[in-house]
Amino acid sequence: MNGVVLDKDKLNQLTQSLSSWNPTASSWVNDITHALMFIGFAILGIMFLLEWAKTAQRFRETQGTPLTSEVMINLGLRYFIATIVIGLAPQIIDGMLYLANAIGHTIATTGGLHNQSNGSNAGLWDMSRVDLSWYQKGIFGVISFLNSIGTTIISMLVTVIVFMRFLTLCVYKILSPIMLAASLHEDYRSVSINYWKQVAIVLLQSVVLIIILKLIPAWQTDSQFPLTGKVSYGTWQAAAALALVKLFVVGWAVMGSQSMIRRLIGG
Repeated sequence: MNGVVLDKDKLNQLTQSLSSWNPTASSWVNDITHALMFIGFAILGIMFLLEWAKTAQRFRETQGTPLTSEVMINLGLRYFIATIVIGLAPQIIDGMLYLANAIGHTIATTGGLHNQSNGSNAGLWDMSRVDLSWYQKGIFGVISFLNSIGTTIISMLVTVIVFMRFLTLCVYKILSPIMLAASLHEDYRSVSINYWKQVAIVLLQSVVLIIILKLIPAWQTDSQFPLTGKVSYGTWQAAAALALVKLFVVGWAVMGSQSMIRRLIGG
């Protein structure tokens, strides 16, 4: 599994900003987000007028008086803060991404990126270390090929997940002004809460991937495989089978990284 350890390139992929990932796409996303802010402000203004009228009518029916200055100030202050928050929507998404990247980078760099002293199965695929007959060499080659294919697939899968993560984040960032405006309406508050949960899931997925890749060197130890001299085919076969099982588990964990976060925060 040497091809899927957490190296510098993969860490950069998992902890980069939107502008670093794709400057052109990031610029377009920011432009569209700022354009949608005006729609968010319009929605907010309509909601403010409706709530103002509804509150005033309720006061007349229950109190027999117009709105008090205290109620007007509280209502106006709530929508004033909402206006500021909508204006800062892109910065809020960028700030959440920065925080997730900081958490991931801290996890990755603590103790080194991929401390191979914790274990390595590199020697497991060295034919010279195994006492093989002529037909066993063919089996060795097939199993070694399966391991290489598996590590390549997992490495490609991480790259695809990173691309999908940033693509999804672009969509969520564009929609942020609308979702922030909708959060003030009781009927749509649950939709807005679910939106922010989805944002958190996408952001924290990189942290889960970093943890999985960080732990691979510890999982792929060949402590049961002697480091010196030759071993029998039976000893190698058991170690190789265990390595392939671990490789499958790693691939499954990578594919389920988003589901882990979804279950964790209830998204």
